[in-house]
Amino acid sequence: MAPVAQTRARIELNAINNAELRANAQNILTLTRAERPKSTSLAYEPKQKEFQVDDIDLVLALAL
Repeated sequence: MAPVAQTRARIELNAINNAELRANAQNILTLTRAERPKSTSLAYEPKQKEFQVDDIDLVLALAL
């Protein structure tokens, strides 16, 4: 294969790979956005309640 033909083939392959990478990246972003919690409060409030500590003196003692 002549050097010009090799260069042309490499350019075409790079274009195909770049298009596939962009499509995959877009798919990942779409999936990530779809799975993202609709509201941070809705996502984290149950966890905050689960780990809520009512004894502030105990918390301060453990922090020091």
